[in-house]
Amino acid sequence: MRVLCIRLRNLNSLNGDHQIDLTAEPLASAGLYAITGATGAGKSTILDAVTLALYGRAARYGSRPHPHDVMSRHCGECHAEVEFRVPSGTYRALWQLRRARGRASGTLQPPQRYVYGVDGTPIAQKIQECERAIEDLIGLDYDRFLRSALLAQGEFARFLRAAPAERAGLLESLTGTAIYSDLGRLAHEQVRERRLQLERLEQELARIEVLDEAERTQTELELSAGSETRRQLKTRLEAATDMLNRISRLEETRQQRADLQQRRAQIEIERESHRAELQALARHRRTQPYLEPLTTLDAAEQQWKEGGSALGAAERRHAEATRLLRDADTALHRSIAEALTTAGQEFSEAQRLFETAETEVRNHRLWLDSHRKDALIAEQYAGLVASVGDVRTARSELSARWEAVRRQCAEAGGRRMQSHAKPARAALPADPLTILSRMLADAEADLRDVQTGLEQAERELRLRRDHLDKSRLIAGYEQHRALLEPGKECPLCGALEHPFADGTPPAVDTDELAAQVDAAESEARRQRSAVDRADGLLHRLQAERAPFSRSHREQRRCETQLAALLEPLEIAMPADGREAELLDLLQQRSRSVRMHADELTRAGEVRADAQRRRDAAAQTTERLTARLDSLAPVSAAPDEETVQPPRTIEQAETDYQQARREAATAAELLQSRTGDHRTARSRLDRLQAELEAQLTPSGFEDIQELRQARLPAAAAEAAEQLQRTLEQRSSEADALLRRVSQDIENLEQRQTLTGADAEEFRIQHGRLQEEYDELLQKLALLQRRLERDDQERNTRDKQRRQYVEQQHQLRVRALLDELIGSHDGSKFRTFAQSISLDILIRRSNRHLNQLSDRYHICRDESNQLGLQIEDLHQAAVRRPMESLSGGESFLVSLALALGLSDLAGRSVRIESLFIDEGFGSLDPETLDVAISALESLQQQHKTVGVISHVSLLKERISTQIVVEKRSGGTSRIRIVPYD
Repeated sequence: MRVLCIRLRNLNSLNGDHQIDLTAEPLASAGLYAITGATGAGKSTILDAVTLALYGRAARYGSRPHPHDVMSRHCGECHAEVEFRVPSGTYRALWQLRRARGRASGTLQPPQRYVYGVDGTPIAQKIQECERAIEDLIGLDYDRFLRSALLAQGEFARFLRAAPAERAGLLESLTGTAIYSDLGRLAHEQVRERRLQLERLEQELARIEVLDEAERTQTELELSAGSETRRQLKTRLEAATDMLNRISRLEETRQQRADLQQRRAQIEIERESHRAELQALARHRRTQPYLEPLTTLDAAEQQWKEGGSALGAAERRHAEATRLLRDADTALHRSIAEALTTAGQEFSEAQRLFETAETEVRNHRLWLDSHRKDALIAEQYAGLVASVGDVRTARSELSARWEAVRRQCAEAGGRRMQSHAKPARAALPADPLTILSRMLADAEADLRDVQTGLEQAERELRLRRDHLDKSRLIAGYEQHRALLEPGKECPLCGALEHPFADGTPPAVDTDELAAQVDAAESEARRQRSAVDRADGLLHRLQAERAPFSRSHREQRRCETQLAALLEPLEIAMPADGREAELLDLLQQRSRSVRMHADELTRAGEVRADAQRRRDAAAQTTERLTARLDSLAPVSAAPDEETVQPPRTIEQAETDYQQARREAATAAELLQSRTGDHRTARSRLDRLQAELEAQLTPSGFEDIQELRQARLPAAAAEAAEQLQRTLEQRSSEADALLRRVSQDIENLEQRQTLTGADAEEFRIQHGRLQEEYDELLQKLALLQRRLERDDQERNTRDKQRRQYVEQQHQLRVRALLDELIGSHDGSKFRTFAQSISLDILIRRSNRHLNQLSDRYHICRDESNQLGLQIEDLHQAAVRRPMESLSGGESFLVSLALALGLSDLAGRSVRIESLFIDEGFGSLDPETLDVAISALESLQQQHKTVGVISHVSLLKERISTQIVVEKRSGGTSRIRIVPYD
């Protein structure tokens, strides 16, 4: 994991926006850099920004999850952002804190965290999501990151001098081995829990009660004997139950017989109450043989009555048809007379229109004969308009190209090209190709002029830069002049004479020289821009020449084509911009020709129509006169109120013909109805005589009595239904009575008990049933007792198996408890911490070998967590850590810090380290060794940032991030590059 860039805003004393780009020079190529500044300037705030952005916490605030005091005073927001690279890619983590409405007086809002991918896509936007995302990407949680990337040397000095018990706690917090304490306590706790479970199983086994073998055998014998007794009782009970069922059935059937006899008597009573309806039904049945002739007679009588009604209607229809025929004849005479008058008027009007149209036709033909050339315009109008449009388009395109060329000349700014840019809106010249060639020549000349100016500006710029570089070089020798000694070689140039060893060379104003260089650079840029413009104009003019020539040829072609069309019409070619006037003239003359041609056509159509109307009127007059002559004179004067003349003669003719047909039809219908009525009366008289002759032997005196004996259909059907119902109920009652009597006879033959014997038998059956039920209850109790004993035996066997399994588990857990268990987890924790301490010592010694070849860290053999130092310069003698001096303690502590960083990182490659510790306890030589060791970490692709106040350290590490105090308690960050 490598930190690429740190951005922060309004954190503690670092007010405003600040950025530390570790991928930009000089930090990119510096394996070791210092973070320096006065006390309280804000050096540690830079490290706070890293942990805030990644984990939302600052190391100096301890375990507080959301430090709210990091925001600078009088600010409404702050944020920390870190861009970092891991094997999966580059990511950006952001932490920000705001007050309400962004004001310093607003209420503090909850902090927000975000994690973005390399393309800016959000990966996580909630605090918990960001926490998981950072741990997944980096591979370190917050505590391991502090031990891997942010090394506080003072903590490890305390680690060196701590007592073994205190060192165990520190090692656990630094290496994350607290899990081993938990495992030791868990092993001890599981043994206790297993013992408790074993005791509970013993108690449960003691509570289980089962039958002994004698009790179980006695219970099984009783159950077997009771089952045999139950079988015998069941047989006796079934026989008694059968007799009891026959007794009940005999009593029920006797009661049914009594009920059926009563029902039969009730049916006879109902039959007697409906005697009148049944007698009327019998008389109705006697009329059935005469039903057909009676029905025929009734139909004949109805037919005679209907014939009389039809005869009256026919007479009324005949009278109405006669009246309508008279009215239609009168209306037809009147319509023909009116039509003859209208036809005469139509003939006169048509004759007048014919003469007027004939005059208009002659006038329009004379005008068209005198304007034959205008007729040619109308015929060729579409082609003329298209040709004029082509000329206008070609002229517009050529003018636009000319205007574009002129505008480019104006924008170029060259001396010669300016003459082509005036006037501001010049008309198209007569020979534009020649002028375009002259423009090209002038553009080439302007390009040569500005190229010459560019060469001069670049020579002047080189001279100014050379002068400035030499002046700065001379000024840089000032710090070395004090070291020159007479007669000795100069370490820079090797000269033996040093003219300025005791004095100052002539002063040179480098600021003035830099200003001259800036002016020369501005002039060179201006000349380059002029060359680019001139060169661009030349290329554009060259590119414009071919299309400009094509547009010019196209204009000439279109004008020649238009002139050929206008010459027969005696119309001159329009000047440039006058094409619209030509179009108006062509449109006006073509419109006049079309107008007269249209009027001639219209007048011809009017004349033809008038002639047709005149001929039609003459024919109509002749036809109506012939029809009027063919009609007979009106027989009688019609009623003026009833005669309504039709709107047309055709309607009058239609009404007349329809009235004639209706009158003939009515006469035929009247004759037919009269004959039908006579025939129906004759048939009615004959049928009545025949039926009276048939009634003589029937007992009916006449036809009237026969009709009275007939019942209405509904009454006859109701009487029939009543008779059928009574007969059906009587038959059903007789059948049921016979069947019930047979059942009684059968039960009596089977010696079914009755009376007092039956009651005594019911009592005996109840006693037998009670005896049987008591036996069943006793057998059920015995069966449940055996089943419960089986369940208890199964439960006991299962509990015994669990007890054996728990004993085995207890032995395993007790062995594990004996090895690693303790009530506080100290046994396994101490063992695990000793292993972690061995790993830490090996890793730290590798770093210590680079810092000093004298010392070697080793473990105290008398104490698992004790540390000693081995002095290789004194026969590898071991002595306590307290014997080290301050500088030696720092080197050992630094080695331990770097070793712990390797240990905490483990599978994660940490490429960015920050050491927040002073180096004041080291002498210059040892300090140089420590810095060299830190610089060697660059070979492992690591960059190290050191926070310190030591002056020698700041001189030794040339690349620095300087935090400078400013007024108002604020600071700023400045990057100081290496010399």
